[in-house]
Amino acid sequence: MTTAPVTSPLILAEMWWDGGWGIVWGLAVAVFWITVIAVIVLMLRAVARRPNGVGGRSALKLLEERYARGEVTREEFLDRRAVLADKGRERQR
Repeated sequence: MTTAPVTSPLILAEMWWDGGWGIVWGLAVAVFWITVIAVIVLMLRAVARRPNGVGGRSALKLLEERYARGEVTREEFLDRRAVLADKGRERQR
C-alpha cells in the first residue's frame, strides 16, 4: 500500500496562488474583460444615439441626391419627401 506524501496547507496555498501572484493575475484578467465589455457597450450606445443612423446621412438627404442624379422623377421625389416629412412630425409628437 502506498500513501500520498503529507503536504502542508501552507505549501498548497503557495502553489495555488503562485506565490501571491495568482490573485493579481486573476484580478487583472477580470479588469481586462470588464473593460472590453464596457468599451463595446459604450460604442453601441454612441452609434444608437446618432440622429441619422450609422452612416450619418438622413433619408431626405439621400432622396435629394437621388433626385439630383436623375434616379427618381419629380413626382416620386415630391411623394417620398412628403412621406418623410410626415414621419418626422410623428416622431416629434
